[in-house]
Amino acid sequence: MKPSEILAAKRDEVLAVIAQSRFTNPRLFGSVARGEDGDESDLDILVDSPSGVSLFDIVGLELQLGDLLGIPVDLFTMDTLKKDIRPNVLRDQRPL
Repeated sequence: MKPSEILAAKRDEVLAVIAQSRFTNPRLFGSVARGEDGDESDLDILVDSPSGVSLFDIVGLELQLGDLLGIPVDLFTMDTLKKDIRPNVLRDQRPL
């Protein structure tokens, strides 16, 4: 099953998990955002983060979402995105 299909079925649960975290404004990017995902694709999510958020916070939410969805989830903030891919991410992003 494609990540976009899994996300469509569990979107409210995903949003609830993110709402309970310190992160805000979740956006999709990558193959799911472009409508090009396949069964082996992961889910790429960009979030805004307040100051003081650690890598442990990011990885913790990433693992929580992966467990909920049963697929690999990559969670990024603007600070953790590589500068060379930022333009593509910003172009592709869409609200979760």
